[in-house]
Amino acid sequence: MIDKVESHASHWFICLLQSTLGIHLPAIPAYCVRFSPPLVDFWAGLHDDAWQAFSAAESFGQSWQSIPGFRDTSITKDMVSRRDLRTDQFPRGNDDVSSAKHFANEAVNPSRAKLRRSCSLYVFRFCIFFRRDFFIGRAFESLNAELKLQHIGVRKAFQTLL
Repeated sequence: MIDKVESHASHWFICLLQSTLGIHLPAIPAYCVRFSPPLVDFWAGLHDDAWQAFSAAESFGQSWQSIPGFRDTSITKDMVSRRDLRTDQFPRGNDDVSSAKHFANEAVNPSRAKLRRSCSLYVFRFCIFFRRDFFIGRAFESLNAELKLQHIGVRKAFQTLL
């Protein structure tokens, strides 16, 4: 199912961020996606070491599969704390995931306080990357590198601003 995570499960996370924070990401979610078997409460199944690897500055902007701690399967196995988590459930204990849109709406439903608390870890960990002391420097470095076609001319614009 690992190949289905980005093509299916990611829509639940993107919809969660849109409904709770009102943000839009470059990845457009399929609100109607209903294929939830690859969906799992992964932070509930990983040790804190996994978060340390994921949140490291050098991991910013990388896909989860390219983070050094996740590439080496011998290390990755040590990061797993629980192997009994059910798929087709997010967060753990919530199997009301009929569609990404339904889940996102329930995540902001005031009468679903338990679900909202369970989702808060995911929202909080996403927001950590947008602290002033972290994001500004990383964004400047990335845009200034002009390695991507869409970043060409950014350096000149920075010079004009300065």
